[in-house]
Amino acid sequence: MSEAQFIERCRRSSQESYEALEELAANLEDPLRRGESLAFFHGFAEKALRELTASEQAREYHFSLSKLALRLEDGGETRLLLLQLPSTFTPDKWSFTFFEGLTRYRSAEFQDQRIAELGCGIGWISIALAKQTRPAKIYGLDINPRAVTCSRINLCLNAYDSGGRPTWQHEWKTLDHVVEFHQSDLLEHCRKNRVLLDRVIGCIPQVPNPDPDFAARMLAGSVSGQASDELLHALSNYASAQGHLEDELGLGLIARAVEEAADVLRGSGKVILTLGGRPSTQVLERLFLRRGLKVQPIWNTRVAQAKDTDIHGLATIEERTPHRFEFYADHGGGVPVCARTAP
Repeated sequence: MSEAQFIERCRRSSQESYEALEELAANLEDPLRRGESLAFFHGFAEKALRELTASEQAREYHFSLSKLALRLEDGGETRLLLLQLPSTFTPDKWSFTFFEGLTRYRSAEFQDQRIAELGCGIGWISIALAKQTRPAKIYGLDINPRAVTCSRINLCLNAYDSGGRPTWQHEWKTLDHVVEFHQSDLLEHCRKNRVLLDRVIGCIPQVPNPDPDFAARMLAGSVSGQASDELLHALSNYASAQGHLEDELGLGLIARAVEEAADVLRGSGKVILTLGGRPSTQVLERLFLRRGLKVQPIWNTRVAQAKDTDIHGLATIEERTPHRFEFYADHGGGVPVCARTAP
């Protein structure tokens, strides 16, 4: 596939753009084709970043590219080149809060450890954490197949420069030896392949989806090419019912993740999650304590609720039950308001 052919395919439609990127991902992972593909796409990325804004790139190619600068524990800085699809999440305040929480630990917390990141999205946290802490292995897992394709491309773009030279190396390992990405419903990949872990980390959805078959229908549609970008995006925004007590409060997916972690964690393993406090701190603590885990808060901050998140389902719960969710009218507010009155 030439550069002209790639660009023409990407311009036609979001589906054709994704298919072209799938082919690119396969070439980047093939050592015999990697060099040529890296040279082409790094050059394309530099030109796109120089000439077009992110929104212009999205209109032109049905994807966008950006550079993300992150501070490291030693005071240095790492820059990531990131591909973004319409069906995946842009790095936002929630994910930055999650990454900041991870950096509150000393790097020794993750060094030489085997880690799974749930809901890895476009892969930037797994990639950045690997560069900063030198784990033995990170498995980036996401239920959205397009997110996994995107994260695999991002891994290669940040593991090698345009000449095919490693941009990061520890002992004999390059970044793509340390990090790998898989489509997985929570910890399905690790459980199926009997992967033992030291840490399970993640930032996963916490707003209930009223449609119990939503995830299954979206994944089936993705395979057939019928799932829209908007609906695939919603896979990362809403939690489907899991058959757990906590489903109604949007915590069923969290509860299931904690229970699955018990199957793959070593005896001294930890689960590290970013949790929105909407259901209340007491409810969150009970979720973990009920499953035999000790709770230790690491980092607390207030993050603005995404404007496109539908919380009407939470308001309906408040109308039917005595439970009240906790929102704040502004960053400095001291008294929480319920979902029915949240702005």
